[in-house]
Amino acid sequence: MTAWNADPSIVLGIVGLATVYLLAASRWRRRLGGPAEPDRPRLLLFLAGMLVLVFALLSPLDRIADDELFSVHTVQHLLLTLVLPPLLLAGTPGWMLRPLLRWPGVLAAARAITRPVPAYLLFNVVFALSHVPVVFNLFQSSETLHAFEHLVYIGTAVIMWWPVLSPLPEVPRIPYPAQMLYLFLQTIVGGVAVGSLITLSGRPLYDKYAHAAGLWGLTPLFDQQAGGLIMWVGGGMYYLGALAVVFFRWAAQDAAATRPAAPGSAQRPAGSRH
Repeated sequence: MTAWNADPSIVLGIVGLATVYLLAASRWRRRLGGPAEPDRPRLLLFLAGMLVLVFALLSPLDRIADDELFSVHTVQHLLLTLVLPPLLLAGTPGWMLRPLLRWPGVLAAARAITRPVPAYLLFNVVFALSHVPVVFNLFQSSETLHAFEHLVYIGTAVIMWWPVLSPLPEVPRIPYPAQMLYLFLQTIVGGVAVGSLITLSGRPLYDKYAHAAGLWGLTPLFDQQAGGLIMWVGGGMYYLGALAVVFFRWAAQDAAATRPAAPGSAQRPAGSRH
């Protein structure tokens, strides 16, 4: 129960990603077109994302999520899709990703899949299908398939968050009002549709958890209902919290745009630094 996951592929993947980022942020920074000084706030955000990844995939949480409780499994997946991707995007400066846009076809493909409708559908269709019992049971039956599922979750979630948190002006964010609508619509599939159906089901849906030992005295059905509520209410509140952040950023931008400039001061162009 307290054992950490020492899967070499996961450990090497996390270490490799962190190493490439740290090299890009330090030794390779000027070569990639970065600033003279390190961007410490972004660095801290990225490292926070790495800690979330370690907690989700290497800590005892992973063992409980895999073998014991659907509710903890749901928490793990929400960490991978709602918490990790925003930290990675907020922590990665545009100059670090810009060299990738020089590869043939990358810019066109990135613009195509990160538009709001494709990004929304890609993530939410994957998320909904992965909770269909026959699909869920299949991915739970193999460590390789389950690891692949996690990679797909993270990748599609990064794409889903891109219209709100893009670090690249070449593949831009959508306007603030559109961001708010986009985040509100995210609550429908994963929360209202999938989460409510799981919560209101009168029988255990997933083989592994239906036959689990009942950790902490939870019955399989109560565990499933708790997981569905976490997805339905917890996920929905998270998106609404993100929507509130966008609203206040929009309000602050409007206030700054309408505020009279101080005498003798040069007006700075609007927009975020990438």
